[in-house]
Amino acid sequence: MTSAQTFDPTAVELACRDLTARFAICLDLRRFAEVAALFTVDGVFHRPNGDIVVGRENIERALSMRSPTIHSIHHVSTVLMQEISEHEASGWSSFTGFTRDSSTTAPMALRGSGFFHDRYRLGEEGWLIAERIAHESGAPL
Repeated sequence: MTSAQTFDPTAVELACRDLTARFAICLDLRRFAEVAALFTVDGVFHRPNGDIVVGRENIERALSMRSPTIHSIHHVSTVLMQEISEHEASGWSSFTGFTRDSSTTAPMALRGSGFFHDRYRLGEEGWLIAERIAHESGAPL
């Protein structure tokens, strides 16, 4: 943010909501490099399976290990921004994930649901995810 720009909490919220939507869409389209680019260089992703992945390259590598026959749909909603400042923000969103293995005739099935707790940071590249923690439904928050 330059001295000519003024702090606009609504613009920050919109940027963070956009990151939340892009994460789900890019993940479902298997655009793993684009998913990783939504994170800061040192970003941390606490995956639903319990793995903690640090850094863009590692996030992309971890996601790329998904079987090419596994297809997903993530519904993300109820985005609630909690703290918004000039350079940092945090918020929650709920998700429901469905998967299908195209090597079988099984239909798309519920994979899991829960919440994402996100910390966002403003840097030279704009607003990015600094940390995303996935909490499966029923898990302690």
